Amino acid sequence: MSGTVYRLVRNSSAVSAGQMGSRLISVVYGIVLSRYLGAAGFGNIGAAIAITALAYVFVDFGLAPLMIRDVARDHDVVDRYASNVTGLKLLLMVLVNVGLAVFLGVSTYSAELKVIVWIYSLNCALSAIVGVGEAGLQGLEEMHMPALLQLGRNSLNVALSLTAIAMHAGIVVIVWISVVATAVQLVAMGVVAARNSVRASPNLVKLPVALGLFKESLPFAAFVLISTLYGQTAVLMVSLLMSMRETGLYAAAVNVSGLVGMLSGVFAQAVFPVFSRYHVGRPEMLRLSYEKMFKYMVILGFGLSTAAALAAKDALRLVLGAEYVPAAAATIVLVLSQALAANYINGALLNTTGRQRLFTISYAVAVVIQVGMSWWLIPRYGAVGAALGFLIPAALGYVYYTVLCHSFLKLPLPWLLHVKCLLAVGLMVLSVLGTARLGLGMLAGAILVGPLIYGATVLALHTLSRDDRALALEVLRPIWARIAAARGQQ
Repeated sequence: MSGTVYRLVRNSSAVSAGQMGSRLISVVYGIVLSRYLGAAGFGNIGAAIAITALAYVFVDFGLAPLMIRDVARDHDVVDRYASNVTGLKLLLMVLVNVGLAVFLGVSTYSAELKVIVWIYSLNCALSAIVGVGEAGLQGLEEMHMPALLQLGRNSLNVALSLTAIAMHAGIVVIVWISVVATAVQLVAMGVVAARNSVRASPNLVKLPVALGLFKESLPFAAFVLISTLYGQTAVLMVSLLMSMRETGLYAAAVNVSGLVGMLSGVFAQAVFPVFSRYHVGRPEMLRLSYEKMFKYMVILGFGLSTAAALAAKDALRLVLGAEYVPAAAATIVLVLSQALAANYINGALLNTTGRQRLFTISYAVAVVIQVGMSWWLIPRYGAVGAALGFLIPAALGYVYYTVLCHSFLKLPLPWLLHVKCLLAVGLMVLSVLGTARLGLGMLAGAILVGPLIYGATVLALHTLSRDDRALALEVLRPIWARIAAARGQQ
C-alpha cells in the first residue's frame, strides 16, 4: 500500500499547498474587498456567485466526477473523454444562459447586480472548460499542476483587483478582473493538459459517445445538482428574503466556513480516484483506506471546527472589520458544520461504488428540509436562520451516511471514535475559555492553546492506533529519503 499511500499524500499535499496558498492570498484580498465594498456590496458579490453557481451546475452536470472515475480506471480514454465532455459543456452553456436570462428578467434584483451576474456567468463558462483539464489530470492522479495553476490564477486576480481598489475602481471593474484571471488560467491549463496527454480535439467528438457520456453522467449530475443546491440555496434565499447587507453578512460567514473546510475537500479530491481504483478489484484495500481516511477526517474536523468557532468573533473583527461582527453567530454555526468533515469520505465512497442514486435521493431530502427550514428561519433570524437551516439537515445526513457506509463495508460503527473526539473537544473548549479569563484572549487561545490540548488528548485516549503511527512513518519515509537525496546532491 506504500506506493498508493504516498501518491495519496503527495496529491493531497499538492492540492492542499495550492489551495492554502490561494486562501492565504485571498485572505488579504478579502480584508481589503470587504472593507472597500461594505456588507451590502459584498452581498451583491455573494448573491451573484450563488446565482451563477446554481446555473452552471447544469453545465458541469456531473461530467467531471464521471471523467475522473473512468480515467482513473483506464488512462487511455482521457483524450476521448476530454473532447466529448468539452463539446457537451459548450452546448449546455448555451441552454443555461437562456435560462439565466429568463430568471434575471423576472427578478427584482438591481441593474448593477444583474450586470455582475452576467460577468460571473462568463467567468463560470471559462472555468467550466478549465475543469475538463483538471478532471483529466485528477483522473491521472497528477494534481500538482492544476493546484499550481489555481494558485497562479488567484494570485493574478488578487494582484489586479488590489490595484483596481487602490485606483478606486467600481465593483463591476473588480468583477471583470476575475474573468481576465480565469482566461489566463484557461490558456495555461491548455498547455499543461496537452503536455500530460490530456487533449481535446473536435475530430474525437462523436455524437453517440457524447450522448453515452451524458447518460452515464446523470447519476453524478443529480448529486452535483443537489449538493450545489444545498450549498448555495441559503445565500440565494437570503438575497431574496432579506437586504443585501444581511446577504453580505451571511456570505462572509460562508467564506469563513469554506476556509475551515478546505482541508476536508482536499482529502476528498485525493481519495476519489483511489477509491475508484480499489473498487474494481481490491475490496479489502477499499475497506482499509476508507476506514483510515474516515478516522482522520473525524479527528481533523472536530478539532479544526471547534478552534475556528472559538476564534470566530475576534477573527471577524480582525480580518473583515467591525461591520461584520454581527455575522459571528452565523459563522459559528456554519463552522461547527465542518466537524462533519468525514462526510466527504462517505460521499467519495458512495460515488465510486455505484451508489450515486441513493446518495442523490437522500441529499434531495436534505435540500427539501433545508429550504423549508430556511424559508421559516431566515425572515426571523436572518443570517443565523440560514446557517441553522444548513446545519440541521447536514447533521442528520452525517449520521445516516456514516451508518450506511460502515454497514456496506461491514465495519463497526465508530461510536467510540466520536466519543473520544468529543472529550478532546470539551477539554479544548475549557482550556481556551480558561486562558481567555487569564487575559490571553479567545483568538490567541484558540490558535495557540486549544489545538495542543486537543491533540494531546486525542493521543492520550489512544484514538490513533499503532497501525496509524506505522502508516504515518511509512508515508514519511520516502519523503525523508528524497530530502536526504537532495541534500546529498548539494
